[in-house]
Amino acid sequence: MATITLNYDNNNKLAKKALDVVMSLGVFVLEKKEQKKTGIELSFEDIKNGRVTRVDNIDNLYEECLK
Repeated sequence: MATITLNYDNNNKLAKKALDVVMSLGVFVLEKKEQKKTGIELSFEDIKNGRVTRVDNIDNLYEECLK
């Protein structure tokens, strides 16, 4: 099996229609690669999963760091 990589502007309507027509033939298989998450997305994920610690003041911060 050969691999073809296409780079195109997702906002280009003509390119999208052409790809839709080609994909509708059923000859090709679309493989989507997972995009890397940005730093802010990873941070929100940490908050959501409870991987954060809150401290009241700098002394408590030192205590938490030394645990």
